[in-house]
Amino acid sequence: MSTSFERRVDARFVLSVIACGIMSFSGVVVETAMNITFPTLMVEFGVDTATVQWITTSYLLVLAAIMPLSALLKRRFRTKRLFVAAIVLFTAGWASVQVIGLLVAFIALAGAYCVLSRRSSAPLVRIEIFANRRFALCVCYIVLFQAIVLGLGCLIPYYAQVVGGLNEFSAGCLLLPGCLIGVFAGKAKGER
Repeated sequence: MSTSFERRVDARFVLSVIACGIMSFSGVVVETAMNITFPTLMVEFGVDTATVQWITTSYLLVLAAIMPLSALLKRRFRTKRLFVAAIVLFTAGWASVQVIGLLVAFIALAGAYCVLSRRSSAPLVRIEIFANRRFALCVCYIVLFQAIVLGLGCLIPYYAQVVGGLNEFSAGCLLLPGCLIGVFAGKAKGER
């Protein structure tokens, strides 16, 4: 017996799609904003490239630590409440001088969550799935592809500013074709 699900396009659905779009855009902005400002930050703080790259690396480490925590939060709280809290924290985080303290707190909470989930009878990720060769290769491909994309997202604006002499806006615009490819590739994938 097969059941089908048909979603009506009502105002609530449209608002949900818009909200997801805003959050996705916010994530991209946060992820790429620091890459474009590398040369400016290096001059402003008198540090080298490696030191400035730790800013972006720290963000990605916090993001990776919070992802498993999101599954726990989703089980305990309603999605709307989590969404509003995320927007408030996102906005407050950029305006706060205590960002580093909050990040450390989140890392500690995520670490505690990881320890608890390893003892769980229903863990978030079942390691035995990696015994499937096709699945493991797909995960490796995704990780490799994401590493290349993130690397180019750092390297292209940095090179354009330092070597090419472009300003921050022009260097950031160099990433636009890749963003558009991602949008259309995602749309094409969703239509299959």
